[in-house]
Amino acid sequence: MTTTASTGTTIPPGSAGLPGLGETLAFAKDPFAFVQQRRARYGRVFRTSLLGRMTAVLVGPEPLQAFYDPENVVREGANPANIQTLFGGTTVINALDGAPHALRKASVSAALSRDAIESYLPAMTRFVDAAFARWAGAGEIGWNDELKRLALETLGTVFASVEPSPELDELVKRCERVATAFTALPIPLPGTAYTSGVRAKDEALAYYRDLVRAHRLGSYDDGLSRMLSARRPDGTTITDDDAAGELHHLFIAGFIVFGQFAATILYLTDRSGVRDRLEIETSTLSDAPTAAELGANPYLMHVVDEVRRLAPIVPVIFGKARRAFVVDGFEIPAGWGVAAAPWANDREATTFPDPERFDPDRFGERAEQASHPYAYTPQGGGPPEGHRCPGFDLTGIFMALFAARLVRGYEWTLPEQDLTPNGGLVPAVPRGGLRAVVRPRER
Repeated sequence: MTTTASTGTTIPPGSAGLPGLGETLAFAKDPFAFVQQRRARYGRVFRTSLLGRMTAVLVGPEPLQAFYDPENVVREGANPANIQTLFGGTTVINALDGAPHALRKASVSAALSRDAIESYLPAMTRFVDAAFARWAGAGEIGWNDELKRLALETLGTVFASVEPSPELDELVKRCERVATAFTALPIPLPGTAYTSGVRAKDEALAYYRDLVRAHRLGSYDDGLSRMLSARRPDGTTITDDDAAGELHHLFIAGFIVFGQFAATILYLTDRSGVRDRLEIETSTLSDAPTAAELGANPYLMHVVDEVRRLAPIVPVIFGKARRAFVVDGFEIPAGWGVAAAPWANDREATTFPDPERFDPDRFGERAEQASHPYAYTPQGGGPPEGHRCPGFDLTGIFMALFAARLVRGYEWTLPEQDLTPNGGLVPAVPRGGLRAVVRPRER
């Protein structure tokens, strides 16, 4: 399906859109729907024009395998300028290739290793339990906002020893402004969502630099301390500025986890069979489960994997064609933008039959995700040392802890509201705010 030969091939089908703008407006309005609609119209490989760059969008296991081949696609200079600005500049991990990327990933991965995750579990459990106790006594809540708070309170502690405080409240607001700006039109004028996001990014980086300085002077046991002390293969450690940039990246990625919590709630609300089975399958978990215990519970992790497959978290990942290469018979010229679409890829019917149906047993004996190395890519694909999200394991354990606590200890109802995902946001969470009433389960 993939070759580097370029003789006798044509460029992918698609549209260049309007002069200058291309199809940027349609993409920004709802990038998830944009990809799905054009995938249905043109196939697994199609072209579009975004912010002045001709871009090939790839969906499907073989196209994504081509995307993650570093001979085909690089990350340096790949993200649109507005996206890279919001990520913190061109020196963060998602804009690096080759040896610089390997060195940076070694530092970042120290904060996200299995041993690190295991050490985080007591704090993660403390925050999840406190959140559920708060929700159960609060009457009607707006669960979207509450889940944002849970995600960043927890990660603030495990990443940087920041306990709940007014400064953490500000961090939540900054992350929300940055996340909103990712799908906003990049208009650098006062009052726009993009300008607000850039300002929030600048404020966040200044705050993270202060955290790095404090960690250099003090003694901490958290993700940042692990990142700062990790010796890379060349014997060096990460610089202070680079550490601040990666901390920003980690908090933005961690903030997005709230969308996976929201999706967990939605998929379990109307599926009493899955919910009841999950309660039974998790009944043997200890009151304070370890990461290893959560990860070894098959059905719990199948539910987590199915939520990750369906939750609209990140619509595309940008790259740039290092050389001309051919996918599905279409040539992608050197220099073009290339966008992998992991969310759409996880909905490919040839991999996951009846793809819109929530079915955790896909990940059981049927093992639908095992049909191809790039069949299942909820947080990117490829080997761990490549460009796959380094937080994959932490996300899964955090989701597993949340789901187990939810079904074992609580009941909830969702008042009448709009539960459709707002595709103009990253992540695309329910438009109605996920209003809910949470109660302890009666035993």
